[in-house]
Amino acid sequence: MEWASGFITDFHNACVARDRLHALAFNRNPIWIPPDPNIYKINCDAAINVADCLVDFRIVIRNSDELVMATSSQNNIVSFSPQVAEAEAICRGLLLAIDAGLFPYMLESDTEVVVGWINNVSPLCSEIGVVIMDIQNLLKLDIYISINFVSRKANHIAHVLAKKGFSCVEDMFWLEEFPPCASSLVSA
Repeated sequence: MEWASGFITDFHNACVARDRLHALAFNRNPIWIPPDPNIYKINCDAAINVADCLVDFRIVIRNSDELVMATSSQNNIVSFSPQVAEAEAICRGLLLAIDAGLFPYMLESDTEVVVGWINNVSPLCSEIGVVIMDIQNLLKLDIYISINFVSRKANHIAHVLAKKGFSCVEDMFWLEEFPPCASSLVSA
């Protein structure tokens, strides 16, 4: 009985320590930080409307002066899991940066597990594995600096735009500007 009590105490202490570390990691980048000079930062997010089978992908690319260089809103009628939707948002963010000639770049996402899968070289044999492989193939172009996890607060503009994006009827792209609904977010 004493052994079991000690085991439960040790397990509880390990869980508390793990939760504290996760909280620290999650809050380490609570605000958006500009990239170094001559580097672009991609922030992307996906929002899912389950009732209407809609996924909205929002991408914001800014430079070291915090100027918006490109923005995209892409609405699709699909039924993705949240992880696949987030991975697809990352893939579309990379494609937008490449198409707009905005590199070298770094990318930030608030989906830790997807960022981990991208940074891991082991293939995933699942639905998301196909999207992760597409992303990893794009990264082989060697025009990126890093793919990082950040808190939702640091990815706030992309997140808010993704939630507002369901009102868009067609895919929209902006170069060196942003949608009117983002003006208060970008200047904040």
